[in-house]
Amino acid sequence: MAGIRAHQDGRAPSRLLAGLSIVACSLTAGSIYCFPLFGPSLTRDLGLSLLQTNSIWGGAVFGQYFSASLMGHLGDTYGPRPLALIASVLFGTGYLLMAHTEWAAVDSQGRLSPQANDQRAAGTAVVALTAYFVLVGAGVAASVFGALRSSTSHFGGKHPGLALSVPLTLFSLSSLFLSSLASLSTFTDSKTGDLNGPKWLTFLGVGLMLVNALAAFGLSAPPPLPTPTPARPDGSAESQASEASPLLPPASHSLDADSSRLAYTTPFATTDVLPQSASTGKLSIGKFAQVPAVWALALILFASVGGAEMVMSSVGSIVVSLRYGHLDALAKAGGDDEHLGKETLALRASQVQLIAIANTVARLFAGLASDVCSPTRPRPSRGDAPWLSRVRVSRMTMLLGGLILLLGGFLYAAFLLDSVERLWVVSLATGLGYGLTFTLVPSTVLVLWPAQFGRNYGLLTYAAATGSLTFSMLFAAVNDAASRPSSFSPALFATSSSSIRTTPSEAASGAICKYGRDCFESSFLAASAALVAALAVTVPLWRAWRHSL
Repeated sequence: MAGIRAHQDGRAPSRLLAGLSIVACSLTAGSIYCFPLFGPSLTRDLGLSLLQTNSIWGGAVFGQYFSASLMGHLGDTYGPRPLALIASVLFGTGYLLMAHTEWAAVDSQGRLSPQANDQRAAGTAVVALTAYFVLVGAGVAASVFGALRSSTSHFGGKHPGLALSVPLTLFSLSSLFLSSLASLSTFTDSKTGDLNGPKWLTFLGVGLMLVNALAAFGLSAPPPLPTPTPARPDGSAESQASEASPLLPPASHSLDADSSRLAYTTPFATTDVLPQSASTGKLSIGKFAQVPAVWALALILFASVGGAEMVMSSVGSIVVSLRYGHLDALAKAGGDDEHLGKETLALRASQVQLIAIANTVARLFAGLASDVCSPTRPRPSRGDAPWLSRVRVSRMTMLLGGLILLLGGFLYAAFLLDSVERLWVVSLATGLGYGLTFTLVPSTVLVLWPAQFGRNYGLLTYAAATGSLTFSMLFAAVNDAASRPSSFSPALFATSSSSIRTTPSEAASGAICKYGRDCFESSFLAASAALVAALAVTVPLWRAWRHSL
């Protein structure tokens, strides 16, 4: 026992340093979700269409999701420190190259360089920026997996849930933290009052490179505490885990007797889902893909994450469209270009922050409720037990609630959203629904297929990536089509031209759609249709699993 106590005392400083490093990495890793802040500056300075701008965002999505399995494997094999160093290089390279590209597009004679009017040059810049943002997206995956790897090693023994949920919660707060920094005068353009994109990208590149490089010294994955286990008959000692140990230890939990209820037969949840996973704990990729429920969960991620990240990447464009669409309010505002630019930046930042807060609250609620109120949790025998311990809420019930929240927010945007003042409804619903879905789907996968959780959920995240790319590109295409004056009545266009002054911070070769809800109505209707399909496959899962998940 004395040896164990001495070992614990020796680990205390390293745990403190690791904790600080985990917080630093997690709180800055989500920088890509600040894209609504600096995306408009890319549109402006390079003369891009919104479709071209959102294709740059697609690079980050691709890099983040499709490198996740590789980063997880590297963390399992080599520990968190190499991941932090990789993230440092990727963040620094990606963001600094993006800043250089935008700086090159802004010459000393004015806001727009002659290159901005050259569509061929703009197309080349888009390809380069997309490739650079792929590096940044991969850096996100490396930084997050490094933090998770270290957290589960230091704190996962006694608090496995918190070891995962705390870094992920801080990650969801990244955009809130970073967007508050973007409002500083250091990053404000003196002429327009809007965000100075090159300065901001340079700050992200240098800052995140230093944060992750320094965190590499603090992140570690120590071996577990020594236990007084008897020696083996052959005298060999038990092997101990090192930094090459898996990110998550083999799941020791299993479904209780109530899991028999999962045999409830539906088109998507059949009797062969649980017996295979509960008995052997392993399924080949082929067998996993043959389970109908897997495809139902993939559709849920495609629709919910895809639609939510469409809003998260394009909320800045929605703000600008609503400002110009709400003609009377903007005409009365008056003021100079700098005032209007600052106002628009503040509105974009407030929506990014609201989504981040709602996302964080939903993740914390879903994580706590899925453990405390799970139907598989034994009911208290004492009559005076706290009321919360007697409440039972299925993961599938909460998942249905998250999908309904998203659907309600998207329908509101498609039919009722007509001013920036009402955009909070959409942002709040998006943040809550996104957080619930992104917490409950992996939790469900962990219960059903615990032994290969990383691989199985990693495969499902490809559906989320596909949805995000699909709906973000759809939003941009609809917005670009609506921005053409020929798509609308001459009277409306004349009113817009005469009543509203296009500031340099908000106009770039017709890339900004100024017609309010018409700029995004079709996109939200398409996302709503996908959510209806997701709800259609979720209801059978809820009927089958509501008493056991």
